[in-house]
Amino acid sequence: MIIGVRSRQWAGTDGILDRESGLMVCAYYEPDPCYNLKIRNNLVVGGPKLGNYHIMGSSCTNWQAASNIANNVAHSGLGPGFVVYPDPADQTQRECYRFGRGSSAYKMS
Repeated sequence: MIIGVRSRQWAGTDGILDRESGLMVCAYYEPDPCYNLKIRNNLVVGGPKLGNYHIMGSSCTNWQAASNIANNVAHSGLGPGFVVYPDPADQTQRECYRFGRGSSAYKMS
């Protein structure tokens, strides 16, 4: 559970502003391949700017892999509930990727 993420005025040593999200999974230097991750049963409340989750998609063809990112909830954030991008470690996602199974978002601005 992640609650009440706050914005901050900070720029890294490279001069790029801080990317803000409740839970950012292998996405800071997108595309950033990650392997064998399981992101399940999480709740993020009050994520700033980039949304509550910034997370890679699930495979359209591999149902077992699709369950690795599942049942996540985004609540009351300042951006979109989920920003989903194709997982660069999964070649099948070049043509098709999808949102995690059983996940939902509500009260997002």
